[in-house]
Amino acid sequence: YSFPPLNIFEPWAQEDRKESDGLKIRDFQLGKCIGSGKFGDVFMSQHKKTGFICAIKKILKSTII
Repeated sequence: YSFPPLNIFEPWAQEDRKESDGLKIRDFQLGKCIGSGKFGDVFMSQHKKTGFICAIKKILKSTII
């Protein structure tokens, strides 16, 4: 899976959102699994509005409770 080119100098601050809104999983496009371990899987992802590429770890709720 490949993501479109990214402007790495585009700051998060340009995004019009309140601090209390926070980031949601629906704000990201999940890519392929880049790792897995005892506590969950790690996915390559891209923020839909800004194009920022990062890794998101999926953890089962039962693991943290």
